[in-house]
Amino acid sequence: MLLNNTVSVHNSDLVGLTDPDDQAPITRRGTFQGTPPALQKTCKAMFAVAHFAANVLSARGALLSALAHFFERGDWGSAFETGAEGQRLTAEDQLFIFMQAGQYLTATRGLASSEARICYKRAESLCHSLDRPLSLHAALIGQWQHSLNTDTLPATMQIAQRLYSLANEQKNAALMTGACNALGITLFFLGDFETARRYLGQGLELWRSGGVPPLVEEVDVRAVSCLCYKAECDWHLGEIASSHATVVEAICLAKELNDRHGLAEALAEALASAASLGHSERNPAEVERCASELIELATRQNFATWRAVAAIYGGWARSASGDTAEGIASIENGISDYRAIGSMLCMPYYLTLKDEALHFAGHTFEALEVIKKA
Repeated sequence: MLLNNTVSVHNSDLVGLTDPDDQAPITRRGTFQGTPPALQKTCKAMFAVAHFAANVLSARGALLSALAHFFERGDWGSAFETGAEGQRLTAEDQLFIFMQAGQYLTATRGLASSEARICYKRAESLCHSLDRPLSLHAALIGQWQHSLNTDTLPATMQIAQRLYSLANEQKNAALMTGACNALGITLFFLGDFETARRYLGQGLELWRSGGVPPLVEEVDVRAVSCLCYKAECDWHLGEIASSHATVVEAICLAKELNDRHGLAEALAEALASAASLGHSERNPAEVERCASELIELATRQNFATWRAVAAIYGGWARSASGDTAEGIASIENGISDYRAIGSMLCMPYYLTLKDEALHFAGHTFEALEVIKKA
């Protein structure tokens, strides 16, 4: 197993996510080569404002509209090389634009966004030509997320293994945390909870030991994700108390990161994980609480995937509490939205929630039909 080849990462390896050649932060490298100095300053300021607007002001939709002007005929795989008045986008500028577009497309159109995958594939090609291993990690994470939600698990595992190999080559704790998270989650959905938990634990150990900085270009914070899926693994392995403690830690960390950095994606994942555990324990009050927080957050941040997930959990909670008509309608709307996004990963699970809601309402025949589809 890959775990037997664990890389040894020391505190000295935690050098921050900067380019190894020029030590400039990856997400601040837009230069618009060949343009006047005043315009270069304007572009850099625009990038800083864009990050603030997306993560703090929840303006991802507007930012996507602005980013679309950098692409030919609305094709997210073709960035303009030359702008107005002959201003030229360097390969590094294009890399930045593809990464930003991938991030915002994933957040607003869902984890199965084909447009986001196109951006991350183009970014990967640029990373190889520019020798940008840290950006390459972020581009592969984006592809892994898309594959996890749309492709087969063996195909997803191949991307996770590429992430692990890259982290080993770079001997970078931040990359290894993300790689362990990807391997752990993929193994979780393959049903190997014990091995999945070992990888997730390794990622958490690296995070805790050296204060691994998050990759700004990634969609969520890997430490929170590790905690969420470790909690799920603990529950499936019968360690209920540990599961509860871990999901509480995930929510606390996610709220802290959201307050300090506007990283709402991590909080959304933590709330969904808590709702899942609440459902496993048949606790409609807890599921309703988490779903309510999640729907409010997802609506404010325009998170397509999490808004659909919140509607499904909220519908199950209402059905379990006796309001089956409204509950079933909410689940059906959530499933419809989840399917429209293109995600398939958790569809069988969400159909079982609908099946249970129909059972609560006494619609036994319909429930049996739903479970056949699951």
